[in-house]
Amino acid sequence: MLIPEQDNIVELHYLKPKMNADLMQLAAVNRKHIQRATSATKINTATIGNVVQQFNLHVIARHVEDEAWPAPV
Repeated sequence: MLIPEQDNIVELHYLKPKMNADLMQLAAVNRKHIQRATSATKINTATIGNVVQQFNLHVIARHVEDEAWPAPV
């Protein structure tokens, strides 16, 4: 999970353009490392969650063997 260090961000589009670009670059690097480390079938990236009113970006390794596959987690 990636959480930008910027107050009062609830949605991705609230981020300043540079912060948004930096976050997407960081997420891409994380996806590559997670893919290598887990041999995941698919890497999901999503802005899921409605409980916490703070923006967070999930990067999730998925495998065909996942209990929920291919449904969302």
